[in-house]
Amino acid sequence: MGMNLVAVPNFIYIQATEPSDKTAGRLWSDTDDGKLYAADGAAYNVVGAGAEKFFISDDVSIASDENKMSRESSYTKIKQLTLTMPLGPAAIRVKFSTRDSSSTGRIRIYKNGIAYGTEQTANNSTTVKTEDLVFDNEDTLEVWAWTAGAAIQCSFLRICGYGVMNAPITATIEDP
Repeated sequence: MGMNLVAVPNFIYIQATEPSDKTAGRLWSDTDDGKLYAADGAAYNVVGAGAEKFFISDDVSIASDENKMSRESSYTKIKQLTLTMPLGPAAIRVKFSTRDSSSTGRIRIYKNGIAYGTEQTANNSTTVKTEDLVFDNEDTLEVWAWTAGAAIQCSFLRICGYGVMNAPITATIEDP
């Protein structure tokens, strides 16, 4: 049997039965099914589909901060993480740059080798872009890049957020 926390904003009910307090914003962690629910004022609904234990924030949970560079004129994989838990939506943050005003560099997030995020562009600048994306357990989160001219450099790939009740947020860095 789970314990019942006092219903105070920013606290979570931890119990097997649905709480009677359905005040919007309240959270309930079901000790039977392991899912996280959020109240909307009338009922509790599962938070996220298959990724109930992750919330976006500015906190960096996973960081691949080794500089990777490409001079290729077609998309080439330069960073990769293999996730060991589902995430979603998760804030995926990428920092990249080009150093030549006559060249344009582009990066894009891929999932399992397939284009997934929005193409991002840098031209003689350093840029940090964030996208909120969903990933499943054992998916690969990849940064692919190409440039028309000088090299493009990816300074970091980060997953920002935190797990509810210290849920492990893990990935294996497998940069090419």
